Amino acid sequence: MRNHESDKLTIAIYAHDIEPLRDLVQSRPYDFGCRAHVRRLPDDKFMTAALVTRDQYDDLLQEKYEVDILFDRISDDRRAEVTVGRGDRFGGGSRAPQGVGSGGTDDAGGIMNVDEIGSAMTGLVNEYGIPTFSVPNSTSEGSGGKGGSVWGDQSR
Repeated sequence: MRNHESDKLTIAIYAHDIEPLRDLVQSRPYDFGCRAHVRRLPDDKFMTAALVTRDQYDDLLQEKYEVDILFDRISDDRRAEVTVGRGDRFGGGSRAPQGVGSGGTDDAGGIMNVDEIGSAMTGLVNEYGIPTFSVPNSTSEGSGGKGGSVWGDQSR
């Protein structure tokens, strides 16, 4: 593990209304995590968290956002110390994931590794012909991936 650290900051951004934070999440290139969300706090404020550079942090302060630094300096080496998922429940794409609601018995709970996610996507393509796209950003480990688009039957 390298000893130097990046200039990334983990920050909390607050507002008295949800709309400015929604706009911020939708319009800024900050790292809001896998599932960007705005949380309502007990004091009737709203909050979202992001990973930003020091310049981005300074820009937010100039725009009069209320911002707290949660963590300063994130290690450049953000690789996982331990593999979080092993195996491939989808047989290299030979089976599509099926949830309990469809009569399937797959337990897709827990964290899947990058290879298993790719295998699940391939299974969905093979079984249902869903259109896929390359994801626009890589993971913190530099892995890319594919996303899929699923639309319900519009004829009903």
